Amino acid sequence: MNQSYVDIVETEIREKKKDKAIWVKAMALSNGDEKIANTKYLTLRLQQLEEAANHTDISEDTYRTKIPDGYISISQYSREYTLTYEEIINRIHLKQLEGIDIFGEWYINKAQKIQEVEDPAVNIQSKIKEPERRESNYFLKHFNGQLPLWQSFWINTVILNLVAAYIIIVLSPQIKLTLHYSLAFIFVAMWVILILLAPWQFIGLWRSAQNHIKENGKNFIAISTLILILLGSINYVNTTLTVLLPQLQEFTKIGLGKDDIPKYEISILRDGKELEIYGGIRFGLTKEIKKYFNQYPNIRVVHLNSLGGRISEAKRLSEFLTKKKLITYTSTGCYSACVNIYMAGDIRLINKNAYLGFHQSSFPGMSEQDTLVSINESKAFFLSRGVSKSFLDKAYTIKSSDMWKPSHYELIEAGLVTEVTNGADMSATELIQWNNIIKLESDFLKIKIYQTIKTYHPDIFDEVVKTAHTSIKNGDSKNEMFTKTRQIISTLYLKALPYASDISLLAAIKHMILVEKKLQSKSIRDCYSMMMEDGRVFDLNKYYTEEMISNELNIMNDIISSEDRTKPLPTEKSVEKDLTTVYLKLYAKYGNEVDILNKLGTPNINKEVACKITIKMYEEILKLPKSNSVRLLRYIFGTK
Repeated sequence: MNQSYVDIVETEIREKKKDKAIWVKAMALSNGDEKIANTKYLTLRLQQLEEAANHTDISEDTYRTKIPDGYISISQYSREYTLTYEEIINRIHLKQLEGIDIFGEWYINKAQKIQEVEDPAVNIQSKIKEPERRESNYFLKHFNGQLPLWQSFWINTVILNLVAAYIIIVLSPQIKLTLHYSLAFIFVAMWVILILLAPWQFIGLWRSAQNHIKENGKNFIAISTLILILLGSINYVNTTLTVLLPQLQEFTKIGLGKDDIPKYEISILRDGKELEIYGGIRFGLTKEIKKYFNQYPNIRVVHLNSLGGRISEAKRLSEFLTKKKLITYTSTGCYSACVNIYMAGDIRLINKNAYLGFHQSSFPGMSEQDTLVSINESKAFFLSRGVSKSFLDKAYTIKSSDMWKPSHYELIEAGLVTEVTNGADMSATELIQWNNIIKLESDFLKIKIYQTIKTYHPDIFDEVVKTAHTSIKNGDSKNEMFTKTRQIISTLYLKALPYASDISLLAAIKHMILVEKKLQSKSIRDCYSMMMEDGRVFDLNKYYTEEMISNELNIMNDIISSEDRTKPLPTEKSVEKDLTTVYLKLYAKYGNEVDILNKLGTPNINKEVACKITIKMYEEILKLPKSNSVRLLRYIFGTK
């Protein structure tokens, strides 16, 4: 055997430059086994080289005499029958074609018809294994199982999973604290990577384990790896369906600005001294609130009227507001995550008609462990703000689908609420629906006195509605709004009073005496302001019962509706005798203090004496005969 030929063939094998025809033949003779085929190839190729050397002196005519009649070259056959070189060689070995090998070149019987292979399973191509392609890309190497088992397992699976766990457990909460709509896509990217990472890991590791078994036989490490892959795949499917996909969907909606949480509205009230947050707590709220505080540094009260929202955003905003040492107040209700913000107030007020609502936080794909962590974080914050542990233990047993609304007594006892208020001195944020003037007018017209005013004095009704609407938009308190509208109505009422029916007029004075006496016993200043209708803002609700309010509205309605301007007012002469009788009784009891009636409205007046004498005067007037009382009252209010 010529050693130079051996070197040539080994080089062909090593550099993968084999003679295609001989390699196909070798694979066929080896039933597709590549190792055996390499040996066969060596033998066949050496034989070809030696035959070629032995016949180099044969003339072309002698060479051609060895080709039988009716046979054509493989290249010519390929052109005529549109078959590839490999397909022709396959068919020769399957005995579908008759061919002869002359000095390493195949010749085909051109008269023979091509037979189709009925069973693809016997096609020799299925038995031929192409040499394995080695990838240069690291990720493809792993995916195709071309990396060592230890590398696929420890580096590409264990270490990568530890990195992913670190991102989820440590970095994710930090990102959530600064999350805005644009940053939501960080989570989308993370979750997509996690969803795609596991299949890449599992498939590559599985293939690597199988290759390890082929090369080294079955062993404990490889079998254990396959079992771990199966268990990991089950966990992966469960985690993807219950956690990753739901959260991916939620973060995608957040990133696209299609959050299910209602949008929030921020309003500045009382010339920048109060701020209201209304609506849902969405990502980005804290960033917006900081801008308002930069623009309005004198904000001292934060109104919170919200059904809740994103707990991480609420915690972030609460942390910011806690440092401001503010008053927090809810007029309509503060629920779920909103309570975390409410607790930021050093003083925490709640309207008598409002509630705080508690339950466990929730987020799509949130596990029980995640929920427990969130609960413990919230409890720690509430405890730091002075809330009792027993209250929190009860509050956080409520599932996210339910809501617990404790009584005001429970809230105060637990340390959540500082004071329950009627909200009269706060901006009337509970009347936010009246920002819509059509809604405001519609609600006013449900009250009888406003129906009467619109019927008899439509211009005055329009003025009342516009005044109330402007007051609400400016962030006035209910007291401020009602004082402004009351002044308009009171002016109309007092003008109509001397022209009203006798019954309505007497009822009005009796009611006035009742109210003034109640104010006199509580606040002389409020008593005098009410008597003089001076426009000073104070809380009438502290003095009025529901019955008193209803009675006053009915009396005012009767006065305005019974007004008859055709009636002449009494003259001074007609009431002189009755007025003298009243004054004599007053002087007999109070002496010169009665002179204060001539000083009403002047600065530095003794308000206590003024209230006392005025109330007594009207009581004495009502002691006169009815017709005399009515005549004197018409004169007094007709000359004001």
